[in-house]
Amino acid sequence: NARRLKQPLWRLLGGNNPKVKAYSGNIDLNFPIDKILENATKNIEEDGFKAIKMRLGRETLKEDLQRVESVRNHIGDNIELMADANEAWRLDQAIKASNLLSEFNLTWLEEPITPDDFSGYNLLKLKGSTPIAAGENLHTLQEFQQLISNKGVDFPEPDFTTCGGITPFMKIAALAEANNLPVMSHGAHDVHIQILGGCSNAAYIEVHAFGIEDYISHPMEMENGFGVASDRYGIGFDFDFDKLKKFEVD
Repeated sequence: NARRLKQPLWRLLGGNNPKVKAYSGNIDLNFPIDKILENATKNIEEDGFKAIKMRLGRETLKEDLQRVESVRNHIGDNIELMADANEAWRLDQAIKASNLLSEFNLTWLEEPITPDDFSGYNLLKLKGSTPIAAGENLHTLQEFQQLISNKGVDFPEPDFTTCGGITPFMKIAALAEANNLPVMSHGAHDVHIQILGGCSNAAYIEVHAFGIEDYISHPMEMENGFGVASDRYGIGFDFDFDKLKKFEVD
């Protein structure tokens, strides 16, 4: 218990580095392109991000490619761009998309096929040209073992809220490191910053569009494009239960 020991969680978990590169995990699949570009400008100029993510999975791949091209041209080459397809494609479609997207220098293409198609991810890596992120919909260490042993991922992406908690997350991070891979997170950034701060192979933290900053005492702080794990004891914040009362159920 980090609070009982009067330590921030990130130090108790290994104390590697309190700063982790952050990216804005936008939920924008159904936005018109003008709104996506406007939001990208806000991400960069107002929020301080140096990396942003957009969503793919429109009716045609041609439209997806046009939208990625528009965003890349808008933000330039010095801002990292990721794309998340949210399981939108068959394997053959994902391979085609991976190759056509390569000209836009994406940091990764995220979860383009169903999450537990481990052999499919292997083929996607072999035949595609864009690095692959996956794992937000995997729930056990053994599933990550299958994904990684099949050489199907460049950026493993566990979520402590769905993979069993902090201890399994750290085991997945160690598994990734043993295979010379980084680790990053999905959602719940106010807690994940503390977990990733303890991981020697932490690469990115997703700052999710659906946050809890309105209901906690100390939301995660940003500094020059990096999320920063605080030195407050435990996970670094308290819940505001007065604000949460309206969600209470019998």
